[in-house]
Amino acid sequence: MLVKMKQLFLNCSIFILLVISCGCVKEIPINFTQFSDELVVNGIIEAYEAINISVTNQIPISSTNTNPMDSTLSIFLKKNDTVVDTLEFSENMYFSDQIAVPGNQYSIHIITSEDVHLDAETRVPTIISNLKCEFTAGRLFDEYGTPITESSITFSDDENEDDYYLLYLGDYSDSTFSTYSYFDYWQLNDPVLINEGILEYNPSYFVFSDEIFQGQQYILNLNYHVGYSYDGAKYTPLKAFCVFQKISVEYYYLMKSFLRHKYNQQYIDYSRFDPMELLLKGQPTELYTNIENGLGIFASYSEILKEFEYISIK
Repeated sequence: MLVKMKQLFLNCSIFILLVISCGCVKEIPINFTQFSDELVVNGIIEAYEAINISVTNQIPISSTNTNPMDSTLSIFLKKNDTVVDTLEFSENMYFSDQIAVPGNQYSIHIITSEDVHLDAETRVPTIISNLKCEFTAGRLFDEYGTPITESSITFSDDENEDDYYLLYLGDYSDSTFSTYSYFDYWQLNDPVLINEGILEYNPSYFVFSDEIFQGQQYILNLNYHVGYSYDGAKYTPLKAFCVFQKISVEYYYLMKSFLRHKYNQQYIDYSRFDPMELLLKGQPTELYTNIENGLGIFASYSEILKEFEYISIK
């Protein structure tokens, strides 16, 4: 009986070994998208500025070269469906004498030497009205006793159309303006920003629509850490500025997709380690494009740079 059990154990062991060492191998075909040499348009135009764009050739991801400019294109500019200019190539850009006027629709039609046609359009947004920026500090403190800057940005939205906005905060250093590369916000609970679903991407800017407040005056509230001075009696935040843009719908979708792209490519900050950052690092995120038969963006915006008014706490 013992001999039979040993023989059975030996046979089972041999069978398991054969299964492990002779496992099935199956070839799975993977169809990679072949590289295509598409044109990439970069045309983000500002209200009351000349309409200029750049056009480059797409290059493979393995290439170490910069994107080559294409100087052989014919580019026609339309304003409200009427051709108003032919852009001229100079110094790696295509230039126009036309000024982007808010409220007007502009489109570009590009023809290559191989008779490939590209098209895109954008409507230049109007200027934001009734903008007021205020901030204070010394009323709220975080768990480490650091004062929180409380800011409010008040503006009026147009009731006749869907509007989109882009907001940066920044300051001047040595007479040079720079936006904050990392927005260190604190207990951010503004319903508009929460509705956009962007806060999980650690944004350095905020992009949002008027879906919640269309046609109304809105007060956007932000609490954040920023440099400050203390005279022994009160905290005074350093001078800060608001860069507030009303943007076209194309720009809105581009900047939302860029937030995801940037978050997935960012470095890992181990001082505030987030396992999701490590998990998602390097994941590709497709950027939005509105270029028909090509890549890139043709979009527009109007902008106001406004200094925050400091409100002292009495």
